[in-house]
Amino acid sequence: MIRSLRDEDLSGPKLLVILACLTICPGLTMAPAAAQDHCRVSLPQDAQQVRFVAFGDYGSAQHGKDDPQEKVAAWLQKYNETNPLNFGLVLGDNFYGWKPFGKGGVQSATDKRWQRDFEDLYNPLRVPFYAVLGNHDYQRKVQAQIDHTNCSPSWCMRDKDYSFSAGPVEFFAIDTCTMVKGVCKGVKYEPEQIERLKGRLGASKSRWKIVFGHHSILSGGEHGMNGELEGLHRLLKPVLESAGVDLYIAGHDHDLELLKAPDIPGLYVVISGAGGGGLREPTCRRGLTKFCAERFGFTAFTATQNELQISFISADPQPLYSCTLIKDAGSSRATDSCDAKTKCLPETIGVLPAIMKIPGRIIHDQAAILRAPINARRSDWVWGLPFIVGAAFIPADRHISSGLSRSHLSVSRTISDIGLRGSELTLAGLLFAGAVTRNGHMKETAFLGAESYANSFVEYALMNVTAGRLRPLQGDGHGSFWQRHALDTSFPSGHSTFTWAIASTIAHEYPTTTQKLLWYSIASTVSITRVTGLKHFPSDVIVGGITGYLIGRKIFHRHSCFQDKLTPISDSDRRCHRIRMAKP
Repeated sequence: MIRSLRDEDLSGPKLLVILACLTICPGLTMAPAAAQDHCRVSLPQDAQQVRFVAFGDYGSAQHGKDDPQEKVAAWLQKYNETNPLNFGLVLGDNFYGWKPFGKGGVQSATDKRWQRDFEDLYNPLRVPFYAVLGNHDYQRKVQAQIDHTNCSPSWCMRDKDYSFSAGPVEFFAIDTCTMVKGVCKGVKYEPEQIERLKGRLGASKSRWKIVFGHHSILSGGEHGMNGELEGLHRLLKPVLESAGVDLYIAGHDHDLELLKAPDIPGLYVVISGAGGGGLREPTCRRGLTKFCAERFGFTAFTATQNELQISFISADPQPLYSCTLIKDAGSSRATDSCDAKTKCLPETIGVLPAIMKIPGRIIHDQAAILRAPINARRSDWVWGLPFIVGAAFIPADRHISSGLSRSHLSVSRTISDIGLRGSELTLAGLLFAGAVTRNGHMKETAFLGAESYANSFVEYALMNVTAGRLRPLQGDGHGSFWQRHALDTSFPSGHSTFTWAIASTIAHEYPTTTQKLLWYSIASTVSITRVTGLKHFPSDVIVGGITGYLIGRKIFHRHSCFQDKLTPISDSDRRCHRIRMAKP
C-alpha cells in the first residue's frame, strides 16, 4: 500500500532521507519507506508458486494507435487478469531515442518520459518491475534510472547489479554493459562486478537460480554470437556452470527465443527482447533452439519447488509456445521434455516466396558486410585481408603478366567461363532437387549461394567502378588504376569473386573434405585461368577470391539453419531463414 508522507515518523535520520528523496523526486507523494517497500516481493505464507514476466527493448517512444510498446503493455494487462503476476523483469533498452539518431535513456529521475513510457503503461499491473540497463540506456544518465526507484510505485533498480528472492527462486541482476570491455562503446569497464556475482551465487541456497541482464551469452537473433556476446559468454560460462544457474534471461535481440546452452549443463537461455522496440528476424538452430519467433510479446514464468514453466505470449493470452523445466527431488540440474518448435525457411514455405525474401535480406547483409572493415572489434580484421594481400602483389603484377604465354588465351578463358557457369548451374540444380525431394538443406544451400553471389556482386561493383583499373591487354599493360570508372574493369576479378562466394557457401554447408577439395579447386582453377587468359592481374583474382570467400562464409554463419554445432565465430550474426509470423 502506498502511504503519504504524513503517515511517517519525521524524526531523526528519516527526515534526512525524506529530504534527499524530495530533492531527487520533487513530485514524490509516498514516503521513502514505502518507495522501498514496493521492491519487496510479497507472497502469501501458503503460496505454492511465484509468477512473473520478462520483457526488454521496449522503450519505443512512438506512441499512437500502432505503437507496439503500447500493444505489448495491453497484452500484459490482459494476461495479468487471468494469471495474476507477482512481479516483472525489465531487460534493458528501457528508453530508445525519440528519432532514428536521437539519444536513448533518460536525463533525470523525473524526466517526462518516465510517466509516458513506463508509469502509465505498467503501473496498472500493481506489481514491482525489477530492471537492468541496456546499451541505449547508457546514452544518457544511468544514475537517473537507479534514482527513479524512490519516485515510482513499481520501478525497482537499487543498483546496476543486485539480487533478490521470491519463493523458491533467487534472481541475480547484472549490468552487461560494464561487465565486459567493448560490449557497450564508451562505457567504463567494471571488473569487480563479476566478483560480486560470484559471491551472491555462491551464497545462494535457492532451488532455482536465474541470472538476467540485457546482453545474452547465447542468441539466435541478429546479434547472435558476434564479438560482443563472445566475450560475455567466455566470462560467464565458468561462473554460471559452477554455481548451477538454471536460467539466463536477456533481451538485446528483438525477438522471442528459448535455447538450451550446449556447453553449460542444465542451463537454458530465454531471449525476450520483443517489448516494442521493433522486430528482427531470429535464427532457428537445430539441436540448440527450442523456439524462436519474430513476434512482439513477452515471456511468462511460473515457478514451483520442482518446476519452472516458460511461456511465450503475444496478442493471445494462449502461449505461442510453452516449455517446463523440471528438477527431480535431490537433483540440482533442470531437464525438459519439450519439443523444438523451429523450422528453417526452406522447410516452411515454397521456393518462390523464399526467393522473394532475398532482396530485403541483401540490404541487411550489406549493412553487416560494409560495416565489418571499420568495426572496432579485433575479430573483424580479416575483412582487411583482401586489400593487404592484394597490395602486396600489385608491384609484381605487370612482371608476372608480361611473362605469360599468349598462345592459349582462349583455352584459359573458356575454362574460367565453364567454372563460373558450372557453379551457377549447381545452385540451380540444388534448388530444383531440393524442391522435388523436399530437402531443406539443398534448398538452403541454393538460397544462401544465390545470396552470397548477389552480395559479392555489390562489393565487386563498388571496387570495380572505384578502382577503374585497365586489364593486362589494355593500354601499356601496366594495369594503371583510376583510368576507366565503369563495370567490367580489371580490379577485382568478377569471375574469381563470384566463384569463390559460391564455393565458400557450398563448402560450409557440406563441410566434408571431398566437398571442400572439389569446390575450392574449382574456384582456384577459375582464378588461375583468369590470369593465364590475361583477363586479370594476379592481385585482381586474389582480392576477388578472398572477398568472395569471406562473403560466402559470412552469409553461411549469418543465416544457416543447418550448422551442426555452435561455434562462437566473430563475424557471424547467425540470423536464419525464418518466415515472419502473421501479425495480430
